[in-house]
Amino acid sequence: MSTAKVYCVNGQPSSGASSLPQWISKRRLAAERTAGKSRKRSKAKVKERGLEESQLTLIQEFGFPEASNKVRTTPDGEFALATGTYKPQVRCYDLRELALKWERHTSSENVDFQILSNDWTKSVHLQNDRTVSVHSQSQLHYSIRVPKFGRSLAYHFPSCDTLIGGTGNQVYRLNLEQGRFLNPLDLDSTTVEGINAVDVNPAHQLWSFGVEGSGAGVKFWDPRSRNQIGSLDLPAEYLLEDNIANLGSGPLGVTALASHYNGLSLAVGTSTGHTLLYDLRASKPFASKDQGYGLPIKNLQWLESASGRYDQADGKVASADSKVIKIWDKESTENYVNLTPESDINDMHIVPKTGLIMLANEAPDMSSYYVPQLGPAPKWCRFLDNITEELEGDMTGGTGPSAWSDYKFVDKNELENLNLGHLVGTAALKPYMHGFFMSSELYSTAKMVSNPFAYAEHREKQIQDKLEKQAESRIRNATKPNVKINKNLADKVNKNATKKGKQDDQALLNDDRFKDMFENPDFEIDEESKEYALRNPAGVNKGKTAVEQEEEESDRDSMDEDMSKDSSSEDEDEQEEREEESDDNIISAPRQTIAVPKQTKPKAKPTLVAGTVSEQTGNASDSFGDRLKGIEKKQQAKKAEDTSSIRRTGGGGMEMVFQPKTTEADDYKPQPKKQKGREQFGHGLEKGALVQDEGTDEQGRSRRRKNVRMASNNALRR
Repeated sequence: MSTAKVYCVNGQPSSGASSLPQWISKRRLAAERTAGKSRKRSKAKVKERGLEESQLTLIQEFGFPEASNKVRTTPDGEFALATGTYKPQVRCYDLRELALKWERHTSSENVDFQILSNDWTKSVHLQNDRTVSVHSQSQLHYSIRVPKFGRSLAYHFPSCDTLIGGTGNQVYRLNLEQGRFLNPLDLDSTTVEGINAVDVNPAHQLWSFGVEGSGAGVKFWDPRSRNQIGSLDLPAEYLLEDNIANLGSGPLGVTALASHYNGLSLAVGTSTGHTLLYDLRASKPFASKDQGYGLPIKNLQWLESASGRYDQADGKVASADSKVIKIWDKESTENYVNLTPESDINDMHIVPKTGLIMLANEAPDMSSYYVPQLGPAPKWCRFLDNITEELEGDMTGGTGPSAWSDYKFVDKNELENLNLGHLVGTAALKPYMHGFFMSSELYSTAKMVSNPFAYAEHREKQIQDKLEKQAESRIRNATKPNVKINKNLADKVNKNATKKGKQDDQALLNDDRFKDMFENPDFEIDEESKEYALRNPAGVNKGKTAVEQEEEESDRDSMDEDMSKDSSSEDEDEQEEREEESDDNIISAPRQTIAVPKQTKPKAKPTLVAGTVSEQTGNASDSFGDRLKGIEKKQQAKKAEDTSSIRRTGGGGMEMVFQPKTTEADDYKPQPKKQKGREQFGHGLEKGALVQDEGTDEQGRSRRRKNVRMASNNALRR
């Protein structure tokens, strides 16, 4: 885990934040070109200027049009040389001026280069078209072609030999003092397929060659005898243990070498992404580090303290592949710094005795990072130590300001929802990939206009999510299947599962694939449909017969009677309890006056009385008084016929006296039943009720029947 603070001083930050948008850079460049014509700036330009100035650019124009290949600083620490494309070129930067000094185009792309002098005036370059070019202060001095494509380049200062490793098993030697090729160094042709790395030890000038093939390892040569004096073989079993998938990508080999200043330690980078640290006096590595991506190691470098003396306890190693840079301790192999730029890494260079790291990568801008814990700032930028607080925004944590914070990315569908489709093609929208970048202020305004209740909905959603989260933490009973529809089918499944003891059938209710069958109303089974009746004739609800209906009604009536009896008995018990309670209350409670509601007498209503014909007395010509006298006589006659008399007593009671009287209607006389008439259909054929013939009694018949047909002669008997 990275424990040191890292500040980005050039190019892309190492965190996930991206660099400035391309249109901002172009707009700034155009504004700077026209700055001399007008000194007036709008508020937008001032804001844009401040946004870019919040990210420090240590070296101006530190990059190439497309990508950079290699970067080095001169031994005096005053200049930096870098190669890149496209078009292939070499650039020199004056570090004291923090600006580009010169640039020089070449005919082919650079593979590797070495600085021959103390400053930038002399350098040798290995190109990808098999040429070796020597550059002087003013121009390209000389160019010569090698037999095979080169991969690595090194320079031996005592003998002025340029060592070139490439395809095959030979190391080519070009002597720059004599200006001619010397005899190449032949390695084992049976085991060596190529030479990927060449290194010269700075302490005792031992030559080291990193090779690939069946004999992958490091070959050591003494420049005095020009013979191989030793070799180190890679532990193939250990390196390929976690990289079985990369076996088909290429042969195992060494891709980077770095000798320590003490002359005893050697760092070896492999094609599997491992870094091995060797003591030249031992054949096995004393430390190893895996980058974690399985990519070939691009570059290795030992870190040197600012005092010039190496401290064994604080020894650090920097290893880089195309994805990540790791600076780690050689004893514990724990990460000290971890950098992950956005673009692929081509080369890494740490300015000696400082904490400044330069990267050549697959991006227009080269990157630079400052790590105060690794060392002080270079002497040409001492001000970095004083402005580290201002650089907190570009720290690896990604918490600082970003140019993208003022822009919002929207796709075409979201743009239509915001009703901003008419802005396509205008300066308000910047096309990017499958959508557009637009100002954050414009996005917020359009969002508010399209949905004024967005904040309320967002707040309500947050509250609902919080409540659901709290509800999930509660202790619940064992969950049961949520059956909302097709309950008959669910009961049938449970019964079958319990009878047969099959848990798989019961798991059907909890299976997500069949969840909609018991929850979604669209899957409800209509048991009243004809299709269901045809498929399940036994499960169709049959109508009840008349006998079953009568039995059901009788059972219902009996149940109602029982319930009424029970309720009446309960009412009686409750009434008794209430009476007892009321008696107790009367005895115990003080006397209270009870307001009795005043009873109102019902008002007399007019009624319609229809008289009958019998009540009419006299003729129509009689007067009203004559008619009234007749009615009074009739009422007196009725009273005389009435045998009962009623008398009221003084206490409000009544006495009633009546005399029993018999009438003809009271005498009971049995009457014979009315018999049905006979229907005759001819002689001897009739239909009707059974009539008792004459001469028939309880003992039998006393005489013969009359007028019946004889069976023998078919004649009537008389």
